Amino acid sequence: NITNAGIVRLPRTLTSLNLASNENLTDMCIKHMPRGLIYLNVAMSDYLSPSCLIDLPGCQTVVLPNRLLHSIRDRHIPDLPRLLTSWDMEHNAEVTAKSFQFLPRCLTKLNMSPQMVVGLNDSKAKFLPPVLTELLLAHNTILTNASIRYLPLPLTHLDLYWNANLTDEAIPLLPRALLYLNLGCSDQLTDEAAHHLPRKLVQLLIDGNSNFTDRFVQGLPRSLTYMDLSHSFRLTPACLGVMPPLLTSWEMSPNFLNSIPPAFVQLIPR
Repeated sequence: NITNAGIVRLPRTLTSLNLASNENLTDMCIKHMPRGLIYLNVAMSDYLSPSCLIDLPGCQTVVLPNRLLHSIRDRHIPDLPRLLTSWDMEHNAEVTAKSFQFLPRCLTKLNMSPQMVVGLNDSKAKFLPPVLTELLLAHNTILTNASIRYLPLPLTHLDLYWNANLTDEAIPLLPRALLYLNLGCSDQLTDEAAHHLPRKLVQLLIDGNSNFTDRFVQGLPRSLTYMDLSHSFRLTPACLGVMPPLLTSWEMSPNFLNSIPPAFVQLIPR
């Protein structure tokens, strides 16, 4: 186990340091780390406190002990390394949506705390890090169409499950780089929405909507390999003939599947 004295003797040019098995590190040890560190793993150091975050200014990746992650509060978020690219607060019960404006702008991956997810509203959406590639907002029920314009353009993965506020007007504003999109239970969307979905989508989950007809299926991106249209009760077997040609897996309501006449079986994507 390295000591504070050992930390002081580390080469000042170090950019990567793995101390995952060291349990005795303290905040003072972090204060004397080489300032050029880009990667630091201190996953087992339970003596560390959130105060040490301010002493890791250049780190892009930091692996911290769970005890420290759970003890972080809104007031500590401004101390996060400004070049941080990934941050996991999923199991932190305290950090709230007030912290969004203080998040590092270089984050490409952010696992939000439950309070951050449900508290993100239209006014706070403008503070989302602009280079995020993944955004998980399932069960956020307060975002509206107005927030969609603030979603980071590089997003490839977006989960807005159970947001009943979104209408067709929001769909053209979605980031065009999206590959995965979950709009399950967005029950205000209509057939028109399909024509404005990002055209590179590979996976689309949009179950729980009873507005969709065969016209919706006809307008879907042709790049889809998976889609979930469960509980879309107005679809008819005729939509099988206009499904995206690359589909390898799809989910429909049991009533729909049971209603397919033998003559339509040949239209089922294989």
